[in-house]
Formats: sequence, C-alpha cells, structure tokens
Amino acid sequence: MLILLYMLLTLIAAGLLCGLFLLISDRREKARKEENAAHDLLVSKKTEILEVVMGLIAGGPCFGRDIWHELSAFGFKLTWKVFENLMVLCERDGLVVGWDEKNDGDLYSPRIERKYKLPDWKRPPKQIPTPTATFPLSPPSAK
Repeated sequence: MLILLYMLLTLIAAGLLCGLFLLISDRREKARKEENAAHDLLVSKKTEILEVVMGLIAGGPCFGRDIWHELSAFGFKLTWKVFENLMVLCERDGLVVGWDEKNDGDLYSPRIERKYKLPDWKRPPKQIPTPTATFPLSPPSAK
C-alpha cells in the first residue's frame, strides 16, 4: 500500500513538473514571438519610428520611458528591449545624446532613467564664395 501511495505521489509530482515546464515554455515562446514582431516592426518602419522619436525629443529632453509610451500611442508597439536597442544605436550614431537622471515624475517609485536630447550640432557658418572673375552686369552697348 505504501509503495502504491509513493508511486501515485511520484506520478502527480511528475505531472505537475511537466505542466509547469509547458507553461514556462509557452510563456517563453510567446515572449519570443512578441520580440520578433517588435524587431520586424523596427526593421520595416525604422525611418518612421526615428522621425517620431526625433520629433518628440525636439521639444526638449525626454525620458526614455516617456518616448516609449508616446511611440505606443503613435501605433508603434515596440518592446522595451527593442526600444532600448534602438536608442543605443541612435546614441552611437550621434542622433541623440543620452544621460542617466533621476525621474521624479513617478510619485511612488522614483528611479534613475535614461534621458535623451538632440545633440548640439555645431555646423560651420556658410561661406559665401567670392567671385574670382568679373562679369559684365549689362550687355555691351552696340556701336
């Protein structure tokens, strides 16, 4: 009798472990699909996403989380991981400047977040070329 009880408990434990494993693998598969969909969206709509990001940052420095929420409002459903990778690439390419700052906007959990702004591009002033030859301003008079 004790052996049957032991075998029954072993089978129940094995079934629970299998069910837990399937649940975890389903969640991982779902997360992987969401990540792939977000990456595919980034690849196909990168120009439009960058235009929205630059437009948001042009109004002044913004926290990354705020930009991410605004992108969702514009219909670009990026995962946080894909968004972070996008911003790292933008920083690397010199499109944005980022730094860590305390975000006091969230009353219950203030935290250190990345804040972004447009870089201070210093362009040389336009040089007006000086003409090297003189051209007549009016046609020569006919004699």
